[in-house]
Amino acid sequence: DLKGKLEYEKIDYNERFEWTWDQGRFGFGPYAGHIQQQFRAAQLRGLPLPILWVVDYFVIDGEGFRFGRFYRTAGWYTHIVLWAAFACWLLVIILFRSVINYGA
Repeated sequence: DLKGKLEYEKIDYNERFEWTWDQGRFGFGPYAGHIQQQFRAAQLRGLPLPILWVVDYFVIDGEGFRFGRFYRTAGWYTHIVLWAAFACWLLVIILFRSVINYGA
C-alpha cells in the first residue's frame, strides 16, 4: 500500500488515437473503424483507465453504447455547416463590393 508522494514518479499521458471519418463495421474486428481497432489495442496494452474512458466516448458503438456515433455525426454536420458559412461569407463580401461600387 503506497502512501504519500512518490519521488521521481512522473506520469505522462501521451497517447494518440487517430480520428478518421470512416466508421467501419460494428464491433472491434478487422473491418471495424480505425479508432475502434486502436481502442481495443490500447485495452490489451493495459492503458490507464482515464485515457480509455475518454476514448470510449468517441468509439462508434463501442461496448454497446452509441455515444460515439452521435458525436461523430454531429461533428460531420458541424464541418459541413462551417464550410457552407465560409462560402456564404465570401459571397457576401463579393456582393457587398458591388453595392459599394454601384450603390447610391
